[in-house]
This record gives sequence, C-alpha cells and structure tokens, in this order.
Amino acid sequence: MTNADKAADARNSDAATKFPDAAADAVNDSLDGVKSAIDATAREADRKIEGARAGMAHSVGQAQKGVRAVRQHVREVNESSVDYIRQNPWRAIGISAGVGLLLGVILGRR
Repeated sequence: MTNADKAADARNSDAATKFPDAAADAVNDSLDGVKSAIDATAREADRKIEGARAGMAHSVGQAQKGVRAVRQHVREVNESSVDYIRQNPWRAIGISAGVGLLLGVILGRR
C-alpha cells in the first residue's frame, strides 16, 4: 500500500467517523426543535383549556343565577295564585270549570 493510498484511507476513515457524529448532531438538533414545538403547543393548549374552564364556570354561575330568579318568580306567582283563590273561591272554581270544559271540547274533537 502506497503512502497515497494510506492518506486516502485516513481521509475516508476521518470522514466516516465524522459523518455519524454530524448526523447525530443534526438529529439531536431536530429533536430539540420538535421538543420545543411540543412544549409550546402544550402550553398553548393548557392556556386555552384554562380559558374554557373559566368561561364554563362563568356560564354555570350565570345559569345558577337564572335558576334562582325563576324559582323566586315561581314562588311569587304561586303565592299570588293561592291568595287569589283564598279571596275568590267561587270565581276560582268557575274559572277551573270553564278551562276544563274548553279543554274537553278541544280534545274531544280530535
């Protein structure tokens, strides 16, 4: 083997050992980029989930307020109805009979 052949083998050997290192560095850099992208996506997802939770909590609170208001209104209407019936029992009986007769006629025609 000549000196030129030995030098060529040495260059090829150096290139052969440097290539896997360069490839490994490139892969590691790519993995670091992917990990960073995944972390950023996870942070964004967490932020959006927290926003959705806050919005949902607000909506639930508003719904509960609405339910309380409706319950209060139903109680007031019920109390008014009971007071009216107690003050006008015969009128209430007549209205009930009229409504019953009307419903009977309407449902009887079907």
